[in-house]
Parts: sequence; structure tokens; C-alpha cells
Amino acid sequence: MEMKTVVEAIDLSLLEQHKIKEKPRGHLGMSRIGHDDARTLWYEFRWSLPNDFTARTLRIFQAGHDGEEVVVKLLKQAGYQVWEVNQATGRQWRVGFLGGHFAGSSDGIIKGVPGFEELPHLLEIKTAKASKFREFQKQGVSRANPVYWYQMQSYMAKEAMNLEAALFVVMCKDDSKLYIERVTRQDGIFDRLYQKAGQLITSDAPPRSTYKDRTWYECKWRSEHWNDIYWGNRLPTPNCRNCKHASAVTEGNGARWYCKQYACNLDIDLQRVGCGSHLYLPALMPADLVAYHAEHNVCEYTTREEQTARFFNGNVSSTQQVFNSWELEQISKVGITVAQVADPLMGELRAEFDGRVVHYASNDDEQPRF
Repeated sequence: MEMKTVVEAIDLSLLEQHKIKEKPRGHLGMSRIGHDDARTLWYEFRWSLPNDFTARTLRIFQAGHDGEEVVVKLLKQAGYQVWEVNQATGRQWRVGFLGGHFAGSSDGIIKGVPGFEELPHLLEIKTAKASKFREFQKQGVSRANPVYWYQMQSYMAKEAMNLEAALFVVMCKDDSKLYIERVTRQDGIFDRLYQKAGQLITSDAPPRSTYKDRTWYECKWRSEHWNDIYWGNRLPTPNCRNCKHASAVTEGNGARWYCKQYACNLDIDLQRVGCGSHLYLPALMPADLVAYHAEHNVCEYTTREEQTARFFNGNVSSTQQVFNSWELEQISKVGITVAQVADPLMGELRAEFDGRVVHYASNDDEQPRF
């Protein structure tokens, strides 16, 4: 019992630290661009999927990070020259495109690869469990994990780090075996990835899913919360990136976002919390858009039922079926339906006390809190 308590304490601390330190990245990562489901990438870029990893998963991530440091140390001990940081900047090797919104940081550069001793190679290090490690051994990285292969192609591109080849190193987490593969640059791949990134960054609507439904293996290990948002049944937590007024600026650098409502650039901390004028991107709303009323800054919608009800996403003083984004996020937990947005009791309470929905439980036994 005491040992279980120790594990629980470790996991609780890990989850708390994760909430504090692990904020969503500000760019679409080159480490993710090879993912075969563009819908997932779009939702991630818009900070609209919950980061609800378990403590066990976070421990796995940390073990992978620690393994990378071990491999670098081993390579240096073996006499190879390894540069984890760019000596010109003193920082990790980093490349960025599309205004900095499509970017990535590599593990480093290595020199001394047998047969190519004078040729600098990209260094990419991963860890894997035994079953996946055997896949790398049998199939090579391009088949065993195409996402890793596309990641290296992005870094090696002439437009990026301009390297002809990469040294791909995998450490098995079960027995510390090493798999090493030399990967050559394939011209033309980066152009495709760049185009894919540009479409995702500038689109105001998520692309279609490549998954059949939520029973697909990629979705089964995700939480119900994650799936509800991904499949368009529930609204994500409001932030500037899922607001109708914000857009990514693909010129210049710095991964800038611009707010059309207030005609200003949005710093990254503000992007995370949004503001009172937030309006959901219409493509995210599980309802049909009727019109945007600019004079009041509200979007008009109808529910998707045989007998529909009209409601508004906005922050004006009226409480007659006008809901701010935080209210709609809560209501969407049980569904954007006539029963919810046109509930007479809810309307009376909101009008009488100038109330707002602050919590709507998905459990049928609980009632909304105002």
C-alpha cells in the first residue's frame, strides 16, 4: 500500500509539472508534418485538442528524452564530432518557414560517419520499445515510421539545413540495443511538405479525417474528450487560435498572429487565453452558420435537428439565446441542441440574474451551474 502511495505521489507531481511547463508549441512542427492525418495536425496547430496525457505516457516521453542524451554521450565517447547546438547562435539547430509557423529543431549535426568522414550529417535520435525497434531493423525508418523520415527530409532540405544525409539512431528502451541507419536526402519531398504545411496554417477549417470513425486504432487510445472535439461533436477551450478574428501571418518571421477585430498582433501568452470578443471559427461549431453580424460581433447559428432553434455566439448584453464562447464550450459537452440553447429555465435564469453558464456536466444527473 505504501509503495502504491509513492507511485501516486510521483504521478501527481508529474502531472502538475506538465500543466505548468508544457504549453502548446507556437508552430506546426516538422517533427509532426509527416503525420498521415492532416485533421489532427490542424487541430493541434489551432491549440484545440486536449493535452490529456496520462502520467505513464509522460514518463515514457521523459525516458525518450533521457535516451537521446545517452546516445549523444556514447557517440562523443566513440570519437565522433557532435554539435547539439549551432555555434553561431549558441542554440539548438532550428529552421523555420511560412513566417516561422512551420518550424523545427534538430538533435544536432554529426561528423565522422564511416565512409563519409568529412561530410556533415544531420543527427536524429529516437528511442523505441522492443517490438518497434525490430520494425526499424527489418523495414528501415521510411517504412517503420514515415513521420521520422519526413522529419529528417524537412531538416536536410536545401532550403533548410542543406545536408545531403542524416544519421538515424534508435535506442531500444528494453535492452539498450542500437539501430543505426544512414538516410539520404530526397529532392522534391520538402516541396510537398511545405505545401501541406501552408494549407494547414492558412485554412480556417479542419480537413477531412483519414480515419473511418472513432474506433480506428489511432483514436481508440485517445480520451473521449479528445475524440469528441476531433470529430466535431464538442467545442475546444477558447483561445485566439480557434477564434474567427485571428489568423497566422505567413510573411516575415516570429510565428506572428494577427487579430482583425482589434487590428493588432497577438503575443503568444494572449493567444492562449483569448479575450471577451472571442468567436469560434464557424467550422468548429456543431451547428449551421446563418450569418455573421459585424455590427454586434456575433455569429448566428441554427441547431442541426429536424426542428431547429436559433442561437448566437457573441458577448453582447442580451441573454436571449446569446452565448459567449466559454458558455458554448460547456453546453457542447451535452450537445448544441434545441433542448440546451432554447431551454426556457436557462433563459429565465440568465435574463433575471444576468447569469452565464460556467459549468455544464455531461452527467445527466447534474444540472448546469450559472
